[in-house]
Amino acid sequence: MKRYSTLMICLAVLFASCNKEDAGMRSFTGEDFSFSDKAIIFADDFVVTKAYAENTAEQVREGGFNAACLAGDATVFNEKVEYDGLSSAYRTKSKAYYYPSSGKVDFFCVFPSSNTIGKNGGEVTLSYAQNSGTDLLVARRTGIGASDTAVVISFDHALSLIHFKAEGSDDALTYKVKSVSINVPDGGVFSYNDYEWSPSTDSTAEIYSSRVVTLDGLTEIPGAVVFVPCEPEISVQWDIYYGDIPIESRDETRFLGSALKMGEECTVTLMLPGTDSEKMDFDIVVTPWDSTERDLTFKSK
Repeated sequence: MKRYSTLMICLAVLFASCNKEDAGMRSFTGEDFSFSDKAIIFADDFVVTKAYAENTAEQVREGGFNAACLAGDATVFNEKVEYDGLSSAYRTKSKAYYYPSSGKVDFFCVFPSSNTIGKNGGEVTLSYAQNSGTDLLVARRTGIGASDTAVVISFDHALSLIHFKAEGSDDALTYKVKSVSINVPDGGVFSYNDYEWSPSTDSTAEIYSSRVVTLDGLTEIPGAVVFVPCEPEISVQWDIYYGDIPIESRDETRFLGSALKMGEECTVTLMLPGTDSEKMDFDIVVTPWDSTERDLTFKSK
């Protein structure tokens, strides 16, 4: 898929003087491996397009990220990578690791580091519990052999993004949106092998906005939600006034009508009916997730 978040991480190689027996390479099992003299580190060489308002290079430096390195079915390492200010590089947390002297390795990464990468046979996965206030970035790079050439890894948005606008159908009336909520899976499993999600069957209501928003023409509703790609169910509550006189309250729930994919940004304009029997309608625009900053403030149930 095309990449819209380009948090670029270069894997640098350096010659290390420490003994490889102390380098922790015994995570290889079942085969007799030999190793090169090139240690694997992640260089502090960022070309940053802001992935989301919360995910800056400074936060990556502060919090690190998780990375797994595989050689065939064997795991070289699967652990947190942290910034080392002395060497201005990102290193695996526990010890140094080396490229095999022959063959190639695959790298899989995730940010934030509160998420961990799993492995079941040949399947590399990421289990995710829904948290609509935090972006999730993933990356993979396969078939990398030991060399002095830096390997560039580019992170992709793993989630979908949705935000709302609202517009009333009757200019003579005043509309006050009281809440917008969406039903989304409570989590899912992401497969690095095919770069696809398997959402869980359970769902949880995520309140998107609970503040009262009075419409003035086409109005942006503050807030945004990121979630495991799916077809969300949207619920809206609003009141209709004629001047200061309350006319009626409305409450409707509908599915979006199409599933959002990984890395897609969806703007939903809620077309609110007047006092007749009209039903709420949607105007939906789906685009690649860009680097626009969004307000992620919302209240969960």
